[in-house]
Amino acid sequence: MTKKLVFSVAASLALLGNVACNKEQSPELMGPDVFTATIADNNTKTYFGERQGNTSDVLWSLGDKIKVNGRNYLLKSGEGTTSAVFSGEDPDENANHQFVGVYPSTIANFDGAEFVSVTLPVVQQYTESGCDKFPMYAVSDNHSLQFNNLCGAVQLKIQAAGQSVRSIKITTNGPVCGTYSVAMNGEGKPVITATGSDCGMSVTLNCGQGVSISEQTSFFITIPAGTYSQFDMQFNY
Repeated sequence: MTKKLVFSVAASLALLGNVACNKEQSPELMGPDVFTATIADNNTKTYFGERQGNTSDVLWSLGDKIKVNGRNYLLKSGEGTTSAVFSGEDPDENANHQFVGVYPSTIANFDGAEFVSVTLPVVQQYTESGCDKFPMYAVSDNHSLQFNNLCGAVQLKIQAAGQSVRSIKITTNGPVCGTYSVAMNGEGKPVITATGSDCGMSVTLNCGQGVSISEQTSFFITIPAGTYSQFDMQFNY
């Protein structure tokens, strides 16, 4: 069964917070194949910890991968904390001798070591602990990367106890998926702009075989931060 809701809003989608990567490394962890990541603001990625008031701690999770200058780095230590170490191949330096990092690695588009764009997926996967692979971006001249959010998130709580949701589709009046360029603003924060012909105005949260709804069930969908005047939401039960 599919249920469709349409409503107009005049609200700005706020970022969930900033993510940082500048932890002091122990000497044994130093090396060309190691980067460190520290979540400084504790309001976003990679999964949400215990909720306190209107915020939740954000923690790195097992299997997290970042891409730096076109090469992949896997979480080595720091699972379940706000600070983590990632290891992988020796990175190439780009023409500006910078390290450009993207999370998750799967959305990053590089031409060799040169960053090109990110691709926001049209289908996201439901997780009990928060957003599915919350997009982040970092630029640094060393192996301490200062990550910041590229998107915000919509939190949905459905009043339909006893139902099982298989998917949720959001359609807006602006692009929410596809290829985006990234530029730094005057405050040193990344800003994304839809540039690809693949950019679309709909994104779907896949809930697999179905997620049973209770009063505590929340659904998070990642979309670019901005002002949206209309949401068309379809729930597939």
